[in-house]
Amino acid sequence: MALITATQVITLSFTHLNTDTSLVKAAYITIAELEYIKPRLGEDLYNVIAAGSLSGKNQILYETYITPAMAFYVKYLCLPDLYIKTASAGLQINNREFSNSGGKDDRADLGTATLNMAEMFMGNAIKYIEHPDNIEYFTTYTTSDETKVKVRSIGGILFE
Repeated sequence: MALITATQVITLSFTHLNTDTSLVKAAYITIAELEYIKPRLGEDLYNVIAAGSLSGKNQILYETYITPAMAFYVKYLCLPDLYIKTASAGLQINNREFSNSGGKDDRADLGTATLNMAEMFMGNAIKYIEHPDNIEYFTTYTTSDETKVKVRSIGGILFE
């Protein structure tokens, strides 16, 4: 099961809720799971969460932290396609009749802010798991010291 749907991504992270769900490709959801979530949770806890049918602290982890983190990671991955569309005639910059396209700096700022929001939710997920009241519950978790992913964004480009 995918950890999030395109509709959830738009509802949780996009400014305009009428954004076309076809812009949120299933591949972006898969990439977000495999690049950002699975390494932080470890394979075993990731598999528990991905299997669905959650209850108790697993459900709280999923709904409160993983789902919002996924929404912003997926939005981050979608941003290049939202700025520039590829078509048979080549690249096309999105421009609406009553709005202007953001500039390079605007796009970079949005990418950085979006990634930072995702990282904030994911960081709080790890704090929730590793909290003394919770760590014994998450027996399948691989500690963040073993799986920590250091990510930074410069000009909207992701570096590890």
